[in-house]
Amino acid sequence: MVPGNVPPSRFASGGKGYRELTAWLAISGLEPNQIKIGLEPTGGWYSQTVAAWLVRHGYQISWLQNAALHERRQLAIGKQTKTDALDARLIARLLYERDCLGSQRGFLQRAPRSADALRLLVRNRTKLVEHETRYRLQ
Repeated sequence: MVPGNVPPSRFASGGKGYRELTAWLAISGLEPNQIKIGLEPTGGWYSQTVAAWLVRHGYQISWLQNAALHERRQLAIGKQTKTDALDARLIARLLYERDCLGSQRGFLQRAPRSADALRLLVRNRTKLVEHETRYRLQ
């Protein structure tokens, strides 16, 4: 794959999608430690689980600040609709600026805390219990 010429790809969130992702990354012919991966912490569980999968397979993750990505998106497209493909390009640009130009702006110094993940799990469990109760009462 030639940097800059890689079309956006989509992968399902789950075991099959994660296996497809690591297979897609392997096609590059690069070792996992040679591949730069940037993730934006999402409000859901997806970014945490895909990060855990990638780390388990030898990839290093760089976490971006949501505000930095939002700011860069506003500069690039203004008020147009946000897309995952555009966000992927912006994340790649921020990784390039960090690695080639020395800019550290926009990156978290550490991964999102595991307490945040636990809080999310508890919140999701509460929602599921509420849905189950509502279903039973119907």
